Amino acid sequence: MNCALTTVKVPTELVQRYSSLAHLTGHDENYYMEQALLESIDKLEYEHSLLQQLKDLQDGCLKTYSLEEVKAHCELES
Repeated sequence: MNCALTTVKVPTELVQRYSSLAHLTGHDENYYMEQALLESIDKLEYEHSLLQQLKDLQDGCLKTYSLEEVKAHCELES
């Protein structure tokens, strides 16, 4: 994996927790911070997309269908 160096301000308590975990497991702090970032990005992107869809819905940009329209389209009984 290609890597880029970046700087992030992190609360001291969080750094201490990563340091303790690294000491207990033999991994370095960077390993755990990288894992946390990798695991959280999917969730963050998903949440952002949901918020954008909600905004689009509120702005009238999305087509919506009534339950009756869906039933008719799927040829379900009313």
